[in-house]
Amino acid sequence: MSGRRSSASDQTRARLLDLWTGDEAYGRPVGCVTTSFTFDAELFEEQCLARFLSIQSNPNETAKAYLIEREEKLAQCFACVLVDSAHAAANRSLRWHMLPVMVPGGGVLHAKLTLLVWENFIRILVGSANLTEPAYRRNQEVMASLEFGANGNPAPELLSACVAFLHRVRRFAPGFDRSDVGPQAALASFLASIERRARSLPAADRDDAEVALISLVPGGATVIEQLDALWTGPRPDRAWVLSPFFDEDDRAAATAAAFAAMLTTRGKRSLRFVGPGRTLPDGTVQIDAPATLKEPSHPSLRHAFSVVEQRIEIEGKPEDRPLHAKSVWLEKDDRALYMLGSSNFTAAGLGLHPRHNIELNLAYVIRDRASRFGKLC
Repeated sequence: MSGRRSSASDQTRARLLDLWTGDEAYGRPVGCVTTSFTFDAELFEEQCLARFLSIQSNPNETAKAYLIEREEKLAQCFACVLVDSAHAAANRSLRWHMLPVMVPGGGVLHAKLTLLVWENFIRILVGSANLTEPAYRRNQEVMASLEFGANGNPAPELLSACVAFLHRVRRFAPGFDRSDVGPQAALASFLASIERRARSLPAADRDDAEVALISLVPGGATVIEQLDALWTGPRPDRAWVLSPFFDEDDRAAATAAAFAAMLTTRGKRSLRFVGPGRTLPDGTVQIDAPATLKEPSHPSLRHAFSVVEQRIEIEGKPEDRPLHAKSVWLEKDDRALYMLGSSNFTAAGLGLHPRHNIELNLAYVIRDRASRFGKLC
């Protein structure tokens, strides 16, 4: 069980669709499960699945040949999408399953997890990108790739944790109580096979970072509580938050204060908010964040701001590239913690509101931020 791996530096910038593509050494595709808030069935079928299944026909040129090839390959491969119930698509192939998810209490399924399984290889994608055309082709997104094989892999417990998360999510989809028939039964059987594979994987490679899943589910710990538990030693004194969305007015200040409670209470500390914005004609820089964030929750805490431009020049032409990535960086001396995923810097995204979302993030505990991996992060 082995496969070609690109270096970490090669993976810092990549086309998201390329991550659905396998390698000859991976063997045949066995199945995929993915979650999304918003969803584009056409993108999933004609772009994502086409790459995963190595479909050679082009739907825009030879539609009939494409449909035949797609149906033949899907007949031998499991595929399932769990989508927030407000965005479940009706038009799709009956060869793959779709389960609408309704979160109790008013939250939404906001997690973006993709599990791609080949005979000899497993790839997990965790990040900010929904299964939509803008996310995969235009937005500024962030995605982590975890790759499991016989030669060099993260902790097998991470794979088991992702499977456990999918089990939690499917509880809120129709048919969960039907264990004998239907999409839920097929999904349960597929996930059970992945659990068995996880138990046979070798132990993790020891690297310069520990990796942990930070999930937000009904009845579970908040994102902040999990980050706080993951950090060891003296508390961090600096933090950066990247988010395209914030709470409004006083709620934004309360969310920032709850987050800042993770920082040290001794000496100076800083919290920088990074969000979408623009430079106005008079040179003023405007960030799309509530004004209440200007006032820190404690005299020793400093709030600062940075802007991510959303109109970028690419190959000499200006293009709109909306910010949709979400991440958190904490640091103290040489140590750091980097979290990326689906959680916006909001009460619903961090679990601070009773009607919070289902979210999924990946956190790297970096022992030496001057290391190669630390610098990449």
